[in-house]
Amino acid sequence: MTTPKNKALNPNPSKNNPSEILFITSYPPRECGIATYSQDLIKAINNKFSHSFSIKVCALESNGDTFSYPEEVKYTLKTSLAQDYEKLAYTINKDNRIKTILIQHEFGFFRSQEQAFHQLLLAVSKPIVIVFHTVLPHPDKLLKEKVQNIAAACKSIIVMTKTSAKILLQDYDVASKKIAIIPHGTHLVPRLNKTKTEVSTKG
Repeated sequence: MTTPKNKALNPNPSKNNPSEILFITSYPPRECGIATYSQDLIKAINNKFSHSFSIKVCALESNGDTFSYPEEVKYTLKTSLAQDYEKLAYTINKDNRIKTILIQHEFGFFRSQEQAFHQLLLAVSKPIVIVFHTVLPHPDKLLKEKVQNIAAACKSIIVMTKTSAKILLQDYDVASKKIAIIPHGTHLVPRLNKTKTEVSTKG
């Protein structure tokens, strides 16, 4: 776990240094759908609430990756290194500006260090919100236990569809009060030229 250069911690929040939400997620320039989603989401939230709080990012990296990130990236986490999870938990707990942790979760991110990831959830003293990007129906005993353990360690769970929420309730026995549904949304795209589209389809 590293801290980008020239980004010293300020333990005393103020009006000029508002409280932070820390996103733990893959992040551009890493090529990943969740990375792009997180960047778009942060931009949208900042457009609306930038005076109320600040959003920073802990970017997930596999062991061989190193990227040059935009300024909102405060930390990185090498997901294949167990000790990095412990260091990150310690750093989060010591940073008084960070008030909430939001984790964009995909099982593939943490597959090589599932135990270290779970220990991170237990070690962090701030409220954790987790966004499940994949919710598999009819889990086996092991998968059900993993999801239940994650749910127990988090303050709230966000899913993007009613179906996912229903699966968490019925197949994983997650309490309904912990689950919130926030639809994914879609990118705005420019209107296509109708004439060109018709020519292209006919050709």
